[in-house]
Amino acid sequence: MLYKEADRMKRWVMIVLAVVCASLMGCERSASEVENTQYVFSGEVIEAEEEYLRIEVHDAGNSSLSNGTVIEVSTDVVAADGCPEFMAGEYARVLLAYDAEDPALRLEALSISKVDAAGGDPIS
Repeated sequence: MLYKEADRMKRWVMIVLAVVCASLMGCERSASEVENTQYVFSGEVIEAEEEYLRIEVHDAGNSSLSNGTVIEVSTDVVAADGCPEFMAGEYARVLLAYDAEDPALRLEALSISKVDAAGGDPIS
């Protein structure tokens, strides 16, 4: 009788452990999910040159940049329509294929678009 009770207890412990392990593994992001993540931030253009924009980050979005960071972004973008012309004082939203880990480097963007001062609505 004691052995049956111990076996029953072992089964319940194994079931509980299996459920906990399955739920924890389901929370991990796969390598392909991380690879396919795009990062976005927006801010005010403080300098606009033909080959790059200097942008003060106002909304870090899902990037690791901090608000107030000044970042250089190449205007040579992947988007088919290219990068619109900017003037200092305008606002831009930048889409990146990878997170900006070193703000000292010039970033290469997938696309750059004009947005309103709140960093939200696109401007044509």
